[in-house]
Amino acid sequence: MRILITGAAGYIGSHAVAGLKTQGHEVHGLDDFRAGRPDAPEHLGVPFHALDAGDEEAVFALLRDESFDCVQHFAADVHVSASVREPIPTWENNVGTTTRLLSAVRRAGVPKFVFSSTCAVLGDSGTAFVREDDPICPMSPYGSTKAACERLLEETVSAAAMAGAPFSAAILRYFNVCGAGAGPFGEPIAGSGHDVRLSQVLLDVVQGRREHFTIFGTDYPTPDGTCVRDYIHVDDVVAAHAVVGDRLEPGQLCRYHVGTGKGTSVQEAVEAARQASNHPIPVILGDRRPGDADSVMADSSRLQALGWAPRHSSFASMFASALNHPGPQ
Repeated sequence: MRILITGAAGYIGSHAVAGLKTQGHEVHGLDDFRAGRPDAPEHLGVPFHALDAGDEEAVFALLRDESFDCVQHFAADVHVSASVREPIPTWENNVGTTTRLLSAVRRAGVPKFVFSSTCAVLGDSGTAFVREDDPICPMSPYGSTKAACERLLEETVSAAAMAGAPFSAAILRYFNVCGAGAGPFGEPIAGSGHDVRLSQVLLDVVQGRREHFTIFGTDYPTPDGTCVRDYIHVDDVVAAHAVVGDRLEPGQLCRYHVGTGKGTSVQEAVEAARQASNHPIPVILGDRRPGDADSVMADSSRLQALGWAPRHSSFASMFASALNHPGPQ
């Protein structure tokens, strides 16, 4: 299958390029390098297109000329706290870009579209495990943008069916992605901000770029008072994309939860990282952050019914894979 991957120079996108290429797919990457690595084309070894995924006419021309079978859309703003502070840029990039990209995809007649969504659309579920058909309740502008894109895809598939031009789409709701593996890059360095993934900040502390790790909130209604999350290895996310892309039928719209179904609290993640790294990882306590849910875990049985299963089940092994990855960060 000929696949175009948007956000191909980013963390998950670059792993997807490497993983899908290894499985024998003909992969092209697309990125404008605002957030992605400028050296990605050199390291990934696939055709790269330096374009904004939201540039409808340029993307349409590419899709028309290259005749792709599937577009897998990874490009997005992913920071929850930043979306709370400044929602307009997040809506413009996530919803605006996806709208224009999807228009180009439909105009070019690409039959399949796979969308990177998030557990942030779910909010606090109130149940041990959340399923794809459970009600959604985004707690941040970031989650709201992804929910809007999901609705857009649902309506696009429906409209295509009514027009007699079947189009299929899959929505993959990632839980908390971490680790490193098939891609040439490890986890990206978090930088100086606080609005980054937990595993990135732990790596920063272990590797000497930060002095301490901050736990934001210790009064959540969880066993140790810290947020509980379902962590999923980035290679398992890529494997989900491969399975779903291959199985999509004309006119089908599917949602899948991509997680292990195992909850790990922030405090437990810190302890696991200490054991994996033999580093003390000093901790300070901070206030809750806006938009953070108490506890979110995946019921991924729908995805597992397709033959997918996570190879990594513990946060310790996921963190170790990033810590020991030989590639550049």
